[in-house]
Amino acid sequence: MSIERLEELSGMLASIAHRVRASIRPAESLLESRANTVLSSLSDSLEALSIAIKRLKCIADEKKPEGVIKQVCVTWRIFEQDGGFYVVRLKPETTISLRDGTIRFHRDHVLLEISGTTARLCRWNYCKEFNMLDRRTLIEHLPQLIYLLRHVSNAIRKTHEAVTICAKKEAPTCARI
Repeated sequence: MSIERLEELSGMLASIAHRVRASIRPAESLLESRANTVLSSLSDSLEALSIAIKRLKCIADEKKPEGVIKQVCVTWRIFEQDGGFYVVRLKPETTISLRDGTIRFHRDHVLLEISGTTARLCRWNYCKEFNMLDRRTLIEHLPQLIYLLRHVSNAIRKTHEAVTICAKKEAPTCARI
C-alpha cells in the first residue's frame, strides 16, 4: 500500500508547484520581480521533489520490496505509520512525509512544510511562515524568505541528485523520468 502513496505525494507536490507557478504575474516593481523569483524558485524546488518521488516509485515498482518498511536502494525506506506516509533516507538524514494533508521535507537543519497554500521554511531554529498566494505578505518578508529558500532549495536539489544516483544504480530506466 505504501508504494501507491508515492504517486499521491508526487501528485500533490506537482499540483502545489503548478498553483504557485500560476500565481506569478507580471512585475510592476523590483520588489514584485523578486517576489516572482521567490515563487519561481519554490515552484522549481517542489517540482524537483515531485520528480524525485516519481523516481523512487519507479524504483520501488521495479524492485518490488517486501515488508512493512520497504527498502528502496541502500539508504531509502518507505513506510506508513499512524495514518502518515514517510519516505526516509538514513544518511544524510532526510525525511519526506505526508500526514493530515501536510507535506513535510526535512534534511539536516532545513525544513519545508506545506499545508494548503501556507508554506513554512526553517533553517535551524529560524522559521518563516507565509501564504504562497498572498503577494503583500510575501513582499513584506522577502529578505527572510530569500535567505531561507536558498538553503531549502539546496537541500531539495541534493535530495533529487541522491535519488537520481540511486535510480542509475538500481533501475536505470527510472533515471530518465
